Amino acid sequence: MAGGQFDAEFNTVASADLLTEFGESITYTPDGESAISTTAAIDRHQFRTEQEVDGEGYNITAAIVISTAAIAVPAVNDAVTFDSESWIVSEVEPADGTGLATLTVYRHVASETGKSDYRIQRR
Repeated sequence: MAGGQFDAEFNTVASADLLTEFGESITYTPDGESAISTTAAIDRHQFRTEQEVDGEGYNITAAIVISTAAIAVPAVNDAVTFDSESWIVSEVEPADGTGLATLTVYRHVASETGKSDYRIQRR
């Protein structure tokens, strides 16, 4: 068996095993198309942007890893739902032969000004 074929088969099997072991249910909705239920590994090391977006809140980001067998062509501006929250794809790192693509997703958290200009977070 040639190295290329071995690598391809190993990556396919390893990808499926990783998502089976570490994956969580998500809903992936390509822009303008129907939703797809699949499994993804979710990196919850989220962060708040250093500054507000147009003074109306901030974005939280996360990274998710999906199988390209389930989502063949992930794209920027597609929607992802997990933990009952909606996220938007902002970056796609292609599979590069692994069968797994890494997506950076974000969601916006709005801020409101209350009494005495106190900031209130809405989720």
